[in-house]
Amino acid sequence: MSNWQTLSSVQTVTLDADLNNMPIEKISVIKIDTEGYEYEVLIGARKILRKFQPSVLVEVFGVYNLIKVESLLRSLGYNYAVALDGFDIRNKSRRISNFRRASNYLFTHSSKVID
Repeated sequence: MSNWQTLSSVQTVTLDADLNNMPIEKISVIKIDTEGYEYEVLIGARKILRKFQPSVLVEVFGVYNLIKVESLLRSLGYNYAVALDGFDIRNKSRRISNFRRASNYLFTHSSKVID
């Protein structure tokens, strides 16, 4: 059996729980690349997203996950800013590039402006 087929248990913790007791004054950007678990990571970071309103650079697997991620971020006051590759959020049937399985998107909070 090769290594990639070996199952392992991995302890997880949300960003909100992990950073709860740390004296952090500012978070500017969060980068998420979790191979299909982007939505779950964002669910576990809602307090951070509300408090710090960082830009979110997220690699999203598939249109279904993109719809969930976009919906959650919009509910938290985020705007779609840039599709770096992959599906255009405004027209999910149109691809911006021929990127394979995942696409990168940048979201900014509505209170922030990107120059």
